[in-house]
Amino acid sequence: MLLNRQVSILVLGRIDDEISKESLKSLIDHQSSKTYKVEYKGWVDNDEKDKLIPNCGSFLYPSHYDNFPTVVNEALAYGLPVVTWEVPFSRINYSNISSVKISTLFDSDIFSKLAVESLADRDILIKESLKYLNNLPEIKEVVANDLSIYNSIINRTDE
Repeated sequence: MLLNRQVSILVLGRIDDEISKESLKSLIDHQSSKTYKVEYKGWVDNDEKDKLIPNCGSFLYPSHYDNFPTVVNEALAYGLPVVTWEVPFSRINYSNISSVKISTLFDSDIFSKLAVESLADRDILIKESLKYLNNLPEIKEVVANDLSIYNSIINRTDE
């Protein structure tokens, strides 16, 4: 066992593609009471999310298409370390935050390793998550920065 204890995995949100659905089904079908257990809740409303997230040890966000997912900031607000893919939103918004671990896109081995490390180092990373939130710019500034980046990308493709 990597953490010398059972790890509970709570999966929230829609699963849009068949590969992910099959992967989750396989994970659930092969779960071991000694190493991990998996529970899939699907989409939950904000009240339910606010009950579930604070009880997590870390927050894994394997989405590769969100622009600025508020749920990552919500997880940080609860003091959770976060693991996500290296995509524009994570690189732009979280690359300098030590409590956010960014994995090479679609490299499951690195993502898994970072997930285990974030759980093992949780006590240290909690402080970093909260420090990040205290220093967040105003939402208008974040939106302006994101729009600027997207406009520069669009302008490059128009050339």
